[in-house]
Amino acid sequence: MKRKTARVTIETERLLVISRAPQSIERWCDRCALNTTFIPIDEAAAVAGVSQRTIFRWAEADAIHLVETAAGKAMFCVESILRHAATNPRRLLRD
Repeated sequence: MKRKTARVTIETERLLVISRAPQSIERWCDRCALNTTFIPIDEAAAVAGVSQRTIFRWAEADAIHLVETAAGKAMFCVESILRHAATNPRRLLRD
């Protein structure tokens, strides 16, 4: 008996909406040399599509920019995240 095989392709689309939440701040980024939005770690990870630990690794490597608030909270530059994520796309494993 001949076996039948089927190949299933699933296409997904992801929409990420970042509203001007009270957590984000508008501020001058010295390294980007422009006024940009700084966002907290959870939003930064969502924007880049990586883990929070990866965001901190990128910041430690000076690949993305961060500022610290008066309360000691790390805030990450959206412009630098988008630029870094675009130049370093994640590679998906394929069979």
